[in-house]
Amino acid sequence: MLFHSRKFLLVVKLCTFVKTADICHKPNWNNYTNGKKLSEFPIKIFDKIGLQSCYKECQAHGNCFSANYDRKELTCQLMNDKKTQWSSLIDDDNSVYMEMPDPVSIAEIDISLRNSKQKVHEAQENSRTHVHVSYSSN
Repeated sequence: MLFHSRKFLLVVKLCTFVKTADICHKPNWNNYTNGKKLSEFPIKIFDKIGLQSCYKECQAHGNCFSANYDRKELTCQLMNDKKTQWSSLIDDDNSVYMEMPDPVSIAEIDISLRNSKQKVHEAQENSRTHVHVSYSSN
């Protein structure tokens, strides 16, 4: 789990400073489950916070893999676990369960950066292409 956390932290830091769209995860409503929460002990709790801010706090934390948001109390619980067969979601009408996407592997980052460099190189090569025009006199 420690290695998983370090890779996640690396991606978060990389996304914060580099802003490489190909590898940075953005909030996605497919990651949200209304009326459910993970019944585990939170690693951190925020009071008086919005839903999107809760997601961002989890994303920025280095060891947060999911979050429970209470819409009534406006609280955010950061969790260092995800829904699994051993830790399932429970019903709670006021809650929204949010799961962070799996972190991108170092190999995926390397491939993404190489693809980006290749695109830049191709664009530079295309801009250097000269058109030769020849005139003939008849």
